[in-house]
Amino acid sequence: MASGEAGKASMVLLPGGEIVASYIRGYNLGRNPPVGERTEIVRSVDGGKTWSEPVRATNSDDNDREGYLVALPDGTLLLCFMKVMAHIEPKRPWQGPYVCRSRDGGRTWSEPWLVDVSEICPEGPYGAGDRGHIVLPDGTLLLFVGIYEQPRRPTNYVFISHDGGETFPEHHLVTDMSGDSSWSRLPSGRILGFLRLNGADFPHRGAHPELLYGGEAVHFMGLTASDDDGRTWSEPKPVTEHNEIPGHILALSDGRLLTTFGVRHYPLSIQAMISTDGGETWPNEARLLLAWHGARMVHSNGRFRHTMGHPYSIELADGQILTTYYCLADQFDPASCQVETLLWRPPVER
Repeated sequence: MASGEAGKASMVLLPGGEIVASYIRGYNLGRNPPVGERTEIVRSVDGGKTWSEPVRATNSDDNDREGYLVALPDGTLLLCFMKVMAHIEPKRPWQGPYVCRSRDGGRTWSEPWLVDVSEICPEGPYGAGDRGHIVLPDGTLLLFVGIYEQPRRPTNYVFISHDGGETFPEHHLVTDMSGDSSWSRLPSGRILGFLRLNGADFPHRGAHPELLYGGEAVHFMGLTASDDDGRTWSEPKPVTEHNEIPGHILALSDGRLLTTFGVRHYPLSIQAMISTDGGETWPNEARLLLAWHGARMVHSNGRFRHTMGHPYSIELADGQILTTYYCLADQFDPASCQVETLLWRPPVER
């Protein structure tokens, strides 16, 4: 999909079959803090085999990253992203969330506007849009946001809009244990959140302070559910093992649930699991290994960086899955980060 300092993609499938994708341009695993990042958009009309030339969606002089797409019923596309300002304001490193709009399939984009999170984050804005948002049948937009008042200890909220993202008069707490999460709505109306949970804060905030800081934070993916359009949420339940993050969840057309996630222990890889009972169980013995050529780097600040991750999946009309993730083209060059895609078909249920 994209090479040369590219990473963290998202995709939406439009009604006519065209795929629109976003990713970070300027994503360099060796650069901390990041400098010169922006969000680019590409399109595919052949199921992800080829992609158009990119267009730039964000045009600020800052680092625009974590840009994830959502399609509204009228065809409008929204891109929710944050700005990384650590090189300018070290005490306010992550600012947002911001939203911009396209009315022509991602070819041109509006100026961004800031979602007001001051009520829950008065020292902010410290917000980042999550990896997937929900549009209800009546057009209501559920925008999922991780609030980072303390870096690396986010709180997940859902912001509700009835005017296509112009205003968000209502918000609700999902959990104080996660951010960088993914969301999917089932045919029953139940909404599932695939949460990147902080091991230090599970099963409650501060439960394991020994896991909070160090060379590598301990996170894992868990599941929460809402049956009232996002207003209340169940207690999270673990799904993956430690440092199998971040992940993406997708409700398939055959009723099954698919999770794809990065694995940050050996083998560093992209893996998948499928649930046949609405997310109640995830057979660990039936994991799918999708890609396995990742490695781990030690940054100059002593923290680990992982050279493969952040998968995002969509289902095509023929039932095939298109999964995208980032990895290094050259394991010895942190600037060679690229976005790869994998077209595959989930095993038939027996």
